[in-house]
Amino acid sequence: GAVKGEEILILPHHLDVNHHVNNGQYVRIAMDCVPKGLKIRQLRVEYKKQVRLHEVLAPYVSRTETGAYVVVLKNREDEICCVVELEAVSVAEAGSKMTEDDLKKQMTVDDMEE
Repeated sequence: GAVKGEEILILPHHLDVNHHVNNGQYVRIAMDCVPKGLKIRQLRVEYKKQVRLHEVLAPYVSRTETGAYVVVLKNREDEICCVVELEAVSVAEAGSKMTEDDLKKQMTVDDMEE
């Protein structure tokens, strides 16, 4: 099942010129609910209901069978306002795209952790 995250109070910086939550802010809120440093390969967003100033959103985070994160943002009436699906780059993909410099940096970080 989904895990409920910390509620978000909608403030002026979340809004667009029409006084609704800006589309990019939904993505930003969702990104704050998944592990930091996640490299996103694919992003899918469904906007369901407009959200306005001083409303509260509750994020519900789950994982799909393929390992993608799904963040469902609901209002206080338990209505779904937005669904954000974040598919991370797999370890194999990340490894195949690493440059020699990336590998050196990674080795340096690993060496420091020992």
